[in-house]
Amino acid sequence: MRNLPAVVLLALAGCASTGGTNSGNEDLPSGSPEAIMAALGGGSPRPTPSQAELDQHPHGSRENPVRVGGPGGERAYLARLRCEDGRYPEFERDGSVGVGPWGYIMDAYSVVCASGQKATVFMDMYHSRHREERTVPGFTIEPLAPN
Repeated sequence: MRNLPAVVLLALAGCASTGGTNSGNEDLPSGSPEAIMAALGGGSPRPTPSQAELDQHPHGSRENPVRVGGPGGERAYLARLRCEDGRYPEFERDGSVGVGPWGYIMDAYSVVCASGQKATVFMDMYHSRHREERTVPGFTIEPLAPN
């Protein structure tokens, strides 16, 4: 009986993998965080903010979070960051921190360098199709491998 919630979530995730829509006008990637969120009834997609609106705020801020696909996308992005001294930072998830500009829950990560450099990076993991190439202020980033 203790496994019943896990079985229910797996069943719903399986339903989500058949696809879905985002506000009725966009097919969601099969099995993506967006499709699972839609199947569970979570999230409230908002109209896409303009790049000009986003660019009014630093990349990785609460108002302009880094867009990635799922928890693995969050970790993969953070693993590509480099400190000012070129070394890898350490990072730790602080938790979910509210709704972002696209209407989905954001996560915050504490990023710390051996040099003492620190940042809080806000991330929205409901963007499986987005390939993030931009970095957050004060850091550099390794480029993504070609598709």
